[in-house]
This record gives sequence, C-alpha cells and structure tokens, in this order.
Amino acid sequence: MMDENLLLWIDETRNAILEHDPTALVTIGFFVPQRPNSARQGDQRWIETRPVIWESSLDFIDLHPYPGYNFNLAKYVENFGMTGMQAKPIIMGELGAAREKFPSEITVARVLQDWQVESCQYGFDGWLLWTYNKIDESFYYGLSGNGEIDKVLAPHNRPDPCQPADFDFLQ
Repeated sequence: MMDENLLLWIDETRNAILEHDPTALVTIGFFVPQRPNSARQGDQRWIETRPVIWESSLDFIDLHPYPGYNFNLAKYVENFGMTGMQAKPIIMGELGAAREKFPSEITVARVLQDWQVESCQYGFDGWLLWTYNKIDESFYYGLSGNGEIDKVLAPHNRPDPCQPADFDFLQ
C-alpha cells in the first residue's frame, strides 16, 4: 500500500507540474532505505526506493549516498534497489562528506573523487556537490580549505567523472 500510494503521489505531482511546464524534468531525492543492509539506526523515517526507481514516471532519480558511514557504495546501491537500472538517469544529488567523518579537505577531495569514480560502475549518471558554499558547518563544501574539493570535482579539471585525475595536493 505504501509503495502504490507513493507511486500515485509521484504520478499526480508530476502531472501537475507538467500542466504548468510541459518541458519540466521531474525528480525526487531520497536518503538511503534502512534495508536490506541495516542503515540509519534509530531513524524512524521509512522509505522504499526500488518501486520508485523501477516503476515511477519520474524523469530521473536523485539518490543521496554519503561516504564515511560504515557503508560502502555497493551496499547503498543494494538498499536503493537500483542495480541494473538503465531506463532512466540516476544522479547522486548529494555528493558530500560530513566533517565528523573525515579529518581534512584533502582527505575529502580524495574520498569524493574515488566515490564518484566508483559510482559510475553502479549506474550513476550525474552528481551534485553538497554544497559548493558554506551553508552547514557540519559538512565540507566545495570551497572548504583551499578549494581542493571543488578542484577535484570540477568538470573542467576532470571532464570524465568516471576517471580519476592526479592533483599535486593529493600526493
């Protein structure tokens, strides 16, 4: 019932948006579901993303897997239920790292580059950095430190996000 109602809500919301702008692309962002791999212990919010990914009318899917939470990307992909999805684009709508999980901007730049490169093999098609400017002190942002995160993730420095690049400060 939950899955069917979520799909109905998505379809109705998308239709309402398209009535006002027939060219709009519609998506919804999701944090990681709590199963099959145990995630977000103590968090009472519940979501199942597999039906949305495979059955919804969304134009693309926006998922939020964060490194540093004792969860590798393969487990995130399994929990999201996205394995093998090719029919619609999947973006990593929150590519970021919490300060409590990593010691420095340089470490985060390396981790996020590796996370982005690895995500390609699981079918991610796009990435949005969380965030470019400081809006939440608990997360690193693109311009943190000397802008190492921005430099590593910027498309003009790495035109192919599925391939790593060398940067002097990562040595």
